[in-house]
Amino acid sequence: MITYGNGEVLFDGSAKGFEMRYKGKITITSNTEGLLVNINKNRIIGIMVDGGDLPVDLFTYEGELRILSCRTSEGSYLERQQVTLQGVDYWDLDNQKWEDDGSLWGEGGGTYLTGTKPKKTIIVNDKFAKEKATPKVRNKKLDIIIEAVKSANKGLY
Repeated sequence: MITYGNGEVLFDGSAKGFEMRYKGKITITSNTEGLLVNINKNRIIGIMVDGGDLPVDLFTYEGELRILSCRTSEGSYLERQQVTLQGVDYWDLDNQKWEDDGSLWGEGGGTYLTGTKPKKTIIVNDKFAKEKATPKVRNKKLDIIIEAVKSANKGLY
């Protein structure tokens, strides 16, 4: 089971990795040592580098978040996890002013804001940023072709 809210995402179970679909923009402020986390505009993927089980505290965050679904992997298959929200009531999810709110109780479906909303989704102090940024090794023949195209564009046949 995945529980989130109050700026933290918790996992209760046994798995080696996870894939979350979410809505909003967040800044992951910290994650557990050995947990490789990658994030884009609507998906968070995490795996334990050492092959161990996921920790209870997956990561902490600031921003606007609503987890739509989460699947975890113990081995070669993915298992859907129940997602629950903690420390939030309907009025925290409602973006309208109370006097202008014509919706029914419980139909908000919005995101929950913790701290400030970032401009884009990022990971602060990413422990694996260096490994993620390592350029891929290109083929030497491809480099020769690229250089030939560059020199041809400059008129240096």
